[in-house]
Amino acid sequence: MERFNIMLNGCLFLIVFLVLIITIYHFTLFIVKRNMNKMKKEIKVEVTKDSYIYNNKGEVIQGLKEGEQFVVKLNNDTWKFICGEIVVAEYNYFGKIKMHDGFKLI
Repeated sequence: MERFNIMLNGCLFLIVFLVLIITIYHFTLFIVKRNMNKMKKEIKVEVTKDSYIYNNKGEVIQGLKEGEQFVVKLNNDTWKFICGEIVVAEYNYFGKIKMHDGFKLI
């Protein structure tokens, strides 16, 4: 009888644990979907620090000068604002924009 009680307690613990995991998963999806409706599709940024991208031969592929301003569109697959080869900003899981070094939001 004692073995049966131990097995029953183990099964109940497993069921409660699975229900908790499923609840957390659905709550996270709800928060993410709610925040996606508020997300901007494009932002205007200004370069605060010169930055360059080089290929393996040392040639400049892309360069951004301090003071330049431009509009960057959101990549929906990655939640990142990408300008050519440079990631300018990205959304975190709470729907807030995190600017990368060398750029500021206008």
